[in-house]
Amino acid sequence: MNTTTIGGLFDASVTGFERWTPLLWDPVGAATCAAADPRPGGRMAVTTWQAGSVEPVIGPFAQAAEAEQVAAGRAMPAPLWRRESSGRVDSAGKLSGWLSGIGADGVDVTTFGADVPLTPELGWELCTGSAARILIDGLDADAVARIRARYLAAPLPDAFKIRALIGTGTRPTG
Repeated sequence: MNTTTIGGLFDASVTGFERWTPLLWDPVGAATCAAADPRPGGRMAVTTWQAGSVEPVIGPFAQAAEAEQVAAGRAMPAPLWRRESSGRVDSAGKLSGWLSGIGADGVDVTTFGADVPLTPELGWELCTGSAARILIDGLDADAVARIRARYLAAPLPDAFKIRALIGTGTRPTG
């Protein structure tokens, strides 16, 4: 990950779910970038998943991928939601503390929730269109097809219970 920043030039910084992916590997670098993006007095906003939100959808994907990872002689990456760094921002209190810890003032965290009807096909699209894709990257087309078949046959919830955290703060002026 490139953690170089041109910090301080923006009125606002918005960090979405996918930017958190580097937090899995370089939390200090990602935090530095997020904190340095807005100008002094500028606003920052970050979004992340609340604990328990993605596990019912991504867990079966990880299980379906595990056999193919082992057959390919690759170490299975730890499930994304269990990585220590992503767990550091998976509740309102943790996200608030993290934002305060990188120097944000006036921190506020709200939770957005929605229940989206889930079909196996939609679940597959969610998994392969997110950071969970790392679980199939580099596997051949036949292996991915087997993973897809396993995933589509796995028991999934009827709804994706989205619980997103939205944290905001202001970069200090001093």
